[in-house]
Amino acid sequence: MLKRIQVKYKQNSSKKNHKMIEDKVIEQLMAKQFAKSKSKKYYKHQLMISQQKKREKKKKHHQEEITEIKNKA
Repeated sequence: MLKRIQVKYKQNSSKKNHKMIEDKVIEQLMAKQFAKSKSKKYYKHQLMISQQKKREKKKKHHQEEITEIKNKA
């Protein structure tokens, strides 16, 4: 991040431009981090849902097996 700011600072030597560029870069990085954190939360949520569905499917299958055994007996 700092290297980008320094490169842009060399190109635009005025302090005002440097501050504006620095603010823009920081804003962009914050937006990327926010999007990344939202993506991670979404992924974790989807993983939790899929694991829950698998558990329910196993439980249902197990109940069906028990019912079949009882019906045969």
